[in-house]
Amino acid sequence: MGSLKHVTKFLYIAIFLLTIIYTSISFGETLYFNVSPFDTTYGLNARYNFTFWKFNVEFNLDVSIGQKRGVPFISPDFVNMMDYFEFVEFPYKVTYSIFNDDIPFTTFINPASKAWHSTWLRTGYYGDYLIHQDDFISIVGNADAINTSFKTKWVDIFVERIDEGFNLGVGKNIYVFFGERTGIGGVFSSDNFLVYASSYTDSNAAINFNFGLSVKIDNFEMNIIEDAKTGRTNWSASWKVGDIYVTGRCKGEEVRLALEFPIW
Repeated sequence: MGSLKHVTKFLYIAIFLLTIIYTSISFGETLYFNVSPFDTTYGLNARYNFTFWKFNVEFNLDVSIGQKRGVPFISPDFVNMMDYFEFVEFPYKVTYSIFNDDIPFTTFINPASKAWHSTWLRTGYYGDYLIHQDDFISIVGNADAINTSFKTKWVDIFVERIDEGFNLGVGKNIYVFFGERTGIGGVFSSDNFLVYASSYTDSNAAINFNFGLSVKIDNFEMNIIEDAKTGRTNWSASWKVGDIYVTGRCKGEEVRLALEFPIW
């Protein structure tokens, strides 16, 4: 089994290298050098789109540049390489994206969080959860939590099991729910905008709040996501001005602002 993982990883790396070389030669402007105007940090970024079979694929990878005894070296991270791809096509829909407007409202999933979302003929998975959705019913969950939503023209009703109890909720874009978790939440999304928030008290009488905000327009993208596991808020932004990208991100105490310009 270990040898199979090594072979699979090698194939991923080989495909990545061949694809980026082919795309760089064919299309250009796929490799960017980025540098911060506020400190001495710098790096590389690979961006390109390509098509295979029934998929249109977007790829975005940051490559760190370090120094050993004053000599620069690159250190690409291929551990979670598939996380850098975004696939969108019908009837297959495979995304690693902040836009997951097809995910039904639950009290345990933030649809603005980055997670794999894959469906084929209305059935697939979202992160660690299995999902089925049609015009009238949606089911999403795993062994720890499950949500069933019944959709009508005027109102949606959902019943879910989470932790050791149950929740019952009603609404349309704005939802109220009670049970193991009692509170209010809402989600609104379009092709270019998504906002999600919920506030509730749990069985320990603690007040919880989570949210996500994502904007993607022609030359600008911004994401503000609360990480429920760490309790910190992460944000990132990218603005394209001509051929140059102005990028920024904040993860906890790590703040990065940089200018990216094409070198290939």
